[in-house]
Amino acid sequence: MTFLLVLLATCLVVWATARLVGKCPAVLYVVSLGVAAASWLALLGDMPAGVGRALIMLVRHCYLPLSIFYAVMLIGALGEDSALRRRLQPVRGAWSIAGCLMVVGHLALYLAMYLPRLTSIASLRVNVVAMVALGLVLTVFTVVLGITSVKAVKKRMTAARWKSVQRLSYGFWGATYVHLLMVLLPSAAAGSVAAEVNLSCYTAVFALYLVLRVRRAIIDRTPAPSAVFDTTGEEFDSVAA
Repeated sequence: MTFLLVLLATCLVVWATARLVGKCPAVLYVVSLGVAAASWLALLGDMPAGVGRALIMLVRHCYLPLSIFYAVMLIGALGEDSALRRRLQPVRGAWSIAGCLMVVGHLALYLAMYLPRLTSIASLRVNVVAMVALGLVLTVFTVVLGITSVKAVKKRMTAARWKSVQRLSYGFWGATYVHLLMVLLPSAAAGSVAAEVNLSCYTAVFALYLVLRVRRAIIDRTPAPSAVFDTTGEEFDSVAA
């Protein structure tokens, strides 16, 4: 449930700050790096307990970066004629970069936990090794998608190449869900109610995106009627046009 609240709050912030972020995305990048750095300080205990717990929850559990990525993906699933998409499309790249920057904090926190254990891989459980390996794959996805979201990089790429690289986001999204399954399924199978609730929430959110994206793909592939013919064979303009 906490994730759903963070997701809702994130979507509202993305909408409310669209004009500000559009004019000065650097502010968003500084805030994102600040949150990542603060989460690390919180882990070291250099912050008030309440603030530290909140930051660790948002970044260590990846609630905030994941919510940002979801908002970015959701914008892409909206129709071209959507007023919401027209408002948010110009800041999609900026928020994508912000999510990537915050993931740095998430990775740093978990690397601090697991790197010492990797010195003896044989002693680790298979699911832990698989989870860490998939996490490294997601890191590569994050770096590639983040770099190609930078306007200067995008301008140096052809439109076709940029689109082909950005299609990696679907692989990233699918791998993220698998990663979440690896994290939560063992606890859920052991009877953890919290893990079961979190898994249900993530599944519902990912399923909603899948439905919206498939719907958008179907609409995009359906040719718009440019003309309608009357019974005599004479063409006249479509009302939809």
